[in-house]
Order: sequence, then structure tokens, then C-alpha cells
Amino acid sequence: MFGLLLLSVSESGAITIVNLNGAAHHRFDGGFPGAPVESTNGSFVGAGYDWSGVGWAATNSTKFFTMINDTQFVHARHSSFSNGSIVHFNSPTNGLVSYTVGSAMDISNPLTGVIGDLRITSLATPLDPLDEIATYPILALGPAGGGLPVGLSSYIGLSLLATGHNSVGNNQRVGTNELDSFAFLDLYNGGVGGMDGTLDTIGFITDQDPGVTGQTQAVSGDSGSPTFVPWDDGQLGLVGFHTSVGTTTEGLPATFDTFVPAYLDRLTAAGVDFEVIPEPSRAMLLLVGVGSVIMRRWRR
Repeated sequence: MFGLLLLSVSESGAITIVNLNGAAHHRFDGGFPGAPVESTNGSFVGAGYDWSGVGWAATNSTKFFTMINDTQFVHARHSSFSNGSIVHFNSPTNGLVSYTVGSAMDISNPLTGVIGDLRITSLATPLDPLDEIATYPILALGPAGGGLPVGLSSYIGLSLLATGHNSVGNNQRVGTNELDSFAFLDLYNGGVGGMDGTLDTIGFITDQDPGVTGQTQAVSGDSGSPTFVPWDDGQLGLVGFHTSVGTTTEGLPATFDTFVPAYLDRLTAAGVDFEVIPEPSRAMLLLVGVGSVIMRRWRR
């Protein structure tokens, strides 16, 4: 199920969306980042979902992350948050709220045991329940196999909501895509940046078809911005966050996300609290009718 990719991590720009339209693709009606007002436009592709748990760095309104419990958030290791720094959320009840960043830990690749791009960072204090900030479950589809706690073929072709920033940092963009394939990523050479031939990160790939309105392509600076699957009952299931960018063999722009569901066992071993969707019985039902998957071959 995996292709072999040897990539370097790139770090500015704005996520591109085919036929970008503010009403459809901007999370905020205005005021971001100082006094953000969530979009109430019915044409917004993220309408009906709670985006309050996608926060941002107080000193960098293009740098986003995703809460998975009331204390911890997930993001790209190469785009980290320093201990003691401030992050912001748009609380549904209290507007702009601030929290202080605490400690962080890196989660190793379950197939190779090496550290890749998945980092879990804790807030110094848990989210205040009065702020009613969302936390997001991880989308766990089965059956498990190949050393991973989830299946892979059941994710192929899923519809996605992918996020990123705009160039001036006064909004967050949300667009659509489909999960195309999976890949091993070589992102690190000991520290951050460079490559050493070690497959350190499990990722998935989306390409951007130029004629499909709403399709996204991450750009340098979007690292850590989450990708969700819209699920039942208005839930967003976390599947990844942007890690790097590249090009397909067909010449299409490609985004590479760290595939968070592959790390469920490692998260559990590290003591990270998280929820998953759907229930196991529901996940098995989704496998009915899944046929063969043709994997594309990708180049750097």
C-alpha cells in the first residue's frame, strides 16, 4: 500500500484552492486573528462543523494546530511551539481566548521506530469547559494489518476537508480533496530538515486537479494545518496534518500529510488520551464493497 518517497521538508505562501471563493472557503467572516467571527455563510464548505479546536500561534496567525483532548494538540514537529508561548482559540462562548504552551513529545513511526514529523504538545493548563472548545476524534477504519492499527484501503477515496492559511494571515482557508494514496516519507536527517534515507513518517497524498472547484494544495507555511474527514452527525474525524509538498508523475501539485491514524498504538503507549470514530462495528461495515485500489507512483 505504500510508495517510497524521499522528501525534504519545506517551510510561507497560502494554501491554494481551485476557484477560490471567500464565502465558500474562508473560516472567518472577519476579525481574525484579533477578534475572529466564525463564518455563518451557508455556502462555506465547513458549515455545520465546530472548528473551535483548531487553534493558532499568538505570534503567527498562519500557524495552526488541532486539539485531540482537553490538554494536548497534534501538529508538525518541524513547525513546533516553544514552551511558554501563547496560543489562541476562538471560543464559541467567550470569543478569543489564550492558553500557554507546556511540554511536547515526539511520537515514533510504528513501522521503523524512528522519530518523524508527529509531535504532541500539551497546554500548561487544560481547556476551560466554559470556553466550549472542541476536541477532535481520530478516524480509525479497519481492519488492522501490516503492523498498523488501522487498515489503509478503506481510506482511499475518502472526501476531505483540508485547511491552511492565506498569505496575509487574516483568515483560515478550508477546501476539499480526496485521499489518493499512502507513502513513507523521509523528512529528517537527525534533526529537523535534510534526508538520511530513513523512512521516518507515514503519510498520505492528495493531488490538486486543476478543473475541480474547491480542491486544495498546501504550500510552504501550511505545515501542521489539519485535514479532516466529514463524518456522521456533524463530526470531523482527524486523518492528518500537512507535512510537505511535491509533484505527481502526472505533473499535478501534491500535498503530503502525516497520517495520524497509523500512530494510534504509539499514542496509547505514550499515554496520550484520544477518541476514535467510528465504533469498531461501524468501521467493519465500511469495508463492504471496497474493491481493488490502484496505487499511483510518485516522484520527489
